[in-house]
Amino acid sequence: MDIRSWALEMGFDEAEAIPAAMLPRAQELLPGARTLWILVTAHRPFDPGDWPEDGLVVASHYPASQQAYHRTRRLAARIAEAGCSALAHPMLPAKKAALLAGIGWMGRQDLLHHPRYGTYVCLHLLLTDQEEKGMTTRKVLPSLCGACQACVDACPTGAVQREGGIDPARCLRAYMLEGVPFPEDMLPFLGRRLVGCESCQLACPHNAFVGFAPVPPELREAVRLLGASEETIRTRCKDLAGLLGKNLIRPQRLQEACALCERSLRMNSHR
Repeated sequence: MDIRSWALEMGFDEAEAIPAAMLPRAQELLPGARTLWILVTAHRPFDPGDWPEDGLVVASHYPASQQAYHRTRRLAARIAEAGCSALAHPMLPAKKAALLAGIGWMGRQDLLHHPRYGTYVCLHLLLTDQEEKGMTTRKVLPSLCGACQACVDACPTGAVQREGGIDPARCLRAYMLEGVPFPEDMLPFLGRRLVGCESCQLACPHNAFVGFAPVPPELREAVRLLGASEETIRTRCKDLAGLLGKNLIRPQRLQEACALCERSLRMNSHR
């Protein structure tokens, strides 16, 4: 059974394994677990000029993560068919697992930096009772941020802390499509963002080599929500749920998000 080869065949860009015992809760989630796989999917930020005039903006992480979510489930099914137990998406800390596997290093903005893909990676986990040969404990890579404060200065709401880490209460993403009240003082910074911000990532010099990707045509059409009728929003809600996931895209929350973006744009037009 060559799980790494299977993962790469399915479209993952990297697959690394660590002993499941390195994360104590692994045994609770899958009794007999021996290996935790960290599955990496790389993506590129969407070209800011590629969105339609009446479109909202989606960070590239979300469609990439949705595709990787289903790939992980398919990989778990293939492992099970081969006679081993496998659990896709165990509730374990993905960034910690990636650090233990030596996949990347943590940045000031609390994102994992991959040496080839920058911060533009999705991490998915898979537990199995199949023992992967040759697993070794790797040294956690040190941060390369140094004295750089680019992400701190770029964050529109002051969520990125100078000493490192994120203040969740000041992060725009924490309020997007979550069904919670949006802070009034942060609303002017929302703009056309439906989900995701990326300001700290776009400012990071360690991401300078990552180019833009075109927005997929089906996503361009699905986000044409500014000024749309309730009926149109309901129709496009189904399309967006297929692209970004039903847990993220829910009809009432999408209606509210559209209204918030339009309010934000009006606030900015009156400045």
